[in-house]
Amino acid sequence: MTSKLNVLLLREPTPSSDTGQDRYEAAFAAAKYTPFSIPVLETVLTNITELASVTELSDFDGVIVTSARSCEAWDKANGTEKDEFPFYVVGKATASTLRSSMANADIRGESSGTAEQLANFILAEQPRPTKLLYLTGDKNRDTLPNILGGAGVVLHSLKVYETQGSSTFSQQLKGIVPLRPTAPWWTVFFAPSAAEFVLPFLKEQFDLDSVKIAAIGPTTATFLRETLGLRVDAIPTKPSAEELLRVIVDADSVS
Repeated sequence: MTSKLNVLLLREPTPSSDTGQDRYEAAFAAAKYTPFSIPVLETVLTNITELASVTELSDFDGVIVTSARSCEAWDKANGTEKDEFPFYVVGKATASTLRSSMANADIRGESSGTAEQLANFILAEQPRPTKLLYLTGDKNRDTLPNILGGAGVVLHSLKVYETQGSSTFSQQLKGIVPLRPTAPWWTVFFAPSAAEFVLPFLKEQFDLDSVKIAAIGPTTATFLRETLGLRVDAIPTKPSAEELLRVIVDADSVS
């Protein structure tokens, strides 16, 4: 390889616990590529005023909280003192987040690892709750509502956070591209929703016919080809940093 190729990773970098480096960036840097990671999506809180109003009515037997974002929304709407309800949670991480702001909260079900397990835990409660406030995001599955609703438990579902395109993506991209104006670029897509959001910004900065494109898996690759009309040059057989690097190196060796 005569010059380092740039690799644009359309994802938020995640430092590993052992090295402190993002595993994708580390893998490509070790192979003499120049990786850049840009977060594509961001999560924002919503309906906080409505959550505060619903909480004030206290017309429920408990609150279902399945993510750290839901905990954050509750805290913003109600502060740290509104802890007189049982909180049903999925997983120890959510329970820990809730306890960090409400040390005396009545937290139940933290050994549940899935929504299905939590629903069954709730149904086994004595006395069984009859009406629950369910704090959701914009991409929740129907597993928990279907199980609880089928057993006669009334859910008041309230969306308190949602995912949207990053408000800083365009600015970050404009800051990166001039740093490597002559070396070729790879662009790696990690999700269909992210791909649709970033495409207009990529077209502003690149001639996409001259950019090599990788998709992290077949679902994303199909979306890129069939919906966005993009050529896909590399698809790893599994979604790992090592396999992504391998297929990109292989593609470069024959180009």
